[in-house]
Amino acid sequence: MTLILIAILCVFLLIFAGLWWWDDYARTLSGRIRQKVQTMTPKTVDYSPEFRGWLEQNLGEEPELKAWIEGLSDDGLGALTVRVAGFAADLNIQMEWLLDNSVEISPRLKSTCQSILINYLKVCQQGIAGQSDITIFDTYNKLVTLNADSRFMALRQMVFARLTREGRVESIPAYEMIMASELQRQEQASTAIKGYAAHHWDEFVRILAESAREVNAKTHSTDQAAEG
Repeated sequence: MTLILIAILCVFLLIFAGLWWWDDYARTLSGRIRQKVQTMTPKTVDYSPEFRGWLEQNLGEEPELKAWIEGLSDDGLGALTVRVAGFAADLNIQMEWLLDNSVEISPRLKSTCQSILINYLKVCQQGIAGQSDITIFDTYNKLVTLNADSRFMALRQMVFARLTREGRVESIPAYEMIMASELQRQEQASTAIKGYAAHHWDEFVRILAESAREVNAKTHSTDQAAEG
């Protein structure tokens, strides 16, 4: 009996020692992996203060662009700087070359880098200025293509109802409405909307915006009623 107890105790000690060794090994391995990942992950550098100075020195011939950048908040400039640095890195251009003036050793390269960054900034300015038109077209495109997506059904119905009520497009005959499936009705509405927008875009944009506000107001009222 004593031998059995001793044997059990030995087995227990071996198991405990094995668990302790594995836990220590796992912690060590985890630490090594974490250290390796940290060395592989590039550190994010905030170039925005130095980049602001660079912009002030190099945008003398771009007053409109300079005024736009000067109007950005610190957060806005920081976000823009991150994008510029990423774009430059994709072209193997390091921001440090420009910000510490080391690139001045090659006047031609300095001019090339300056032109690349200024042209990219112009694209950013143009893209941000055009966001309203981009958002409108994105909404329209989803409205006339994603017929099975319920997220755009209410707006599509609102726009189509407005167009038919004002006589801008023909309404769907009652017998077709009855016989058609929901998806088919949505597709018919999309076709009518697309046809009108193709020839009356500016007027369509106004109707789309007004319809979107109306849908949002109804949704807000419904949500408030549900909460109450």
